[in-house]
Amino acid sequence: MDDQAALEDIRNQGQKGFLVLYKRYVKSLRYHVICKYHIPKDSVDDVLQEIFLKFFKNIESFRSDCGILTWLNKIAISVVSDYWRKNAKEDHSVNYDEDYDEETEKDSQLFDFFKFKSETEEHHRYLEICLEQTKARLKREGNTELLNCLEAQLWQQQGFSIQEISEKLGRNYNATKSYLSQCTKRLAQSPYLQECKGIFLKICLEHVKANLEQDASNNAEIIACLEAHISSLQGISLGDIATRRGKKIRETKSYLSDCREKLMQHSSIPRECRKWLDYLK
Repeated sequence: MDDQAALEDIRNQGQKGFLVLYKRYVKSLRYHVICKYHIPKDSVDDVLQEIFLKFFKNIESFRSDCGILTWLNKIAISVVSDYWRKNAKEDHSVNYDEDYDEETEKDSQLFDFFKFKSETEEHHRYLEICLEQTKARLKREGNTELLNCLEAQLWQQQGFSIQEISEKLGRNYNATKSYLSQCTKRLAQSPYLQECKGIFLKICLEHVKANLEQDASNNAEIIACLEAHISSLQGISLGDIATRRGKKIRETKSYLSDCREKLMQHSSIPRECRKWLDYLK
């Protein structure tokens, strides 16, 4: 279930949509609540509960031009400020406009695959290993520029604010924001992360396929598409995929292309995964 479908389910008084969004975003929010807003660990669950409760109560006011994580972070700032006022502490609130504007959210999408919640920790370890291997390769080749870009992007994904990253880099706020944007473009064009993208996409498609197989009779066509592309991501040649299907290579190549377009439009493919389907070209 993607974000839009989850929102519709909540608006129709459903429970599944709320659970889906909670599982998808609670880990990111928990990190921010602890590491950025300095909420004591014994109060973290209460703060998170209040954030999602306000999210649920105000679902009708959600604007479609704003990402859900961006909106949740706005709510978090309000809840955290209330927490510190009630506990007579100094103000730990963070200015939303400094750290969570739409440009920043868009720039950080290069590493959205780390926000995808796999059902197994093993999958997440694969991605971490892939990134570590990429960093080691850049170090061996002496590609300091790209290595620094990767480190800065990972700091952002780990929850560091732009101000905190600027202090690490020794740059001012605006220069750091521009640098992160430039790094996104450089890394997106680099071949170094292609393998990591492939690993993420394979995990994602396997996850979707497992869910659809619970109602296989109504999803046979899309499941077949998923199986074909998963095979490709596993390194199985086009010829072998064609043999499995009992088709010619040219027909199979056309089939994979058509399947990619179907997957791009299918509601079962999470937003985080859909943007990486270009990898299948």
